[in-house]
Amino acid sequence: MSKIEAVLQTGFATDPRDAEAAAQALVESGMADSVRIGLALPDAMQRPEILSRLIDKRVVYTHSAGVLPLEQSVRREPSKIPSEIISVNPPEPTTKSKLAVGSVHQVLSLVSRVASAELERRPTFGLMSRNGWAVARSMRQHNQLIEQISSFSTREVLQAAAASGAKTGIVSMRDDGLFGGCYNPAELRSHPPRIYELDGGHDDFIFSTERVLGELAELMTGIRVAA
Repeated sequence: MSKIEAVLQTGFATDPRDAEAAAQALVESGMADSVRIGLALPDAMQRPEILSRLIDKRVVYTHSAGVLPLEQSVRREPSKIPSEIISVNPPEPTTKSKLAVGSVHQVLSLVSRVASAELERRPTFGLMSRNGWAVARSMRQHNQLIEQISSFSTREVLQAAAASGAKTGIVSMRDDGLFGGCYNPAELRSHPPRIYELDGGHDDFIFSTERVLGELAELMTGIRVAA
């Protein structure tokens, strides 16, 4: 049996240590034999040629806005596409105000869930807590990206990838708070992705990866994965 090589492309301001923990969970779950971490989101947006080489013929997991740079990579080099794309809580077009309000709600919800020990891992919060400059830099990047995120259609990217031969899927958490519930199968007429609905919040894929992957594996295969 051939080995499954995967790439994890995270969204805005995910600390590398949190991404590494999620990648390790992918390997331990058996859903990948090896996982490479993608670029930081702003870097991935600016250097699509690097991402193209990274994702070629691999299974790509994206979280939140991590799917954005795939558009440039897939369209730039359609011969270098993933074998499969699984996008967790990816964006669909919305208003900038709704996205901004949702972002605040998502952060407050994450803090609350950390306090109540609902998540498997505590977020590192490293990118947002090292110093005032890092916070200001992150907020500037967020403001620059929010317009792109609010007008972005994941469906179009997945349809383009599927047309070139990639398998595609969307994982939608029911309590996402940002993009959950936006994926209407009736609107996905051309090369529709599989849509998997799971319980949980926007960041559960990063901070409760083991649980999410176990439930996802059940939906994909009908086989219960041992905890």
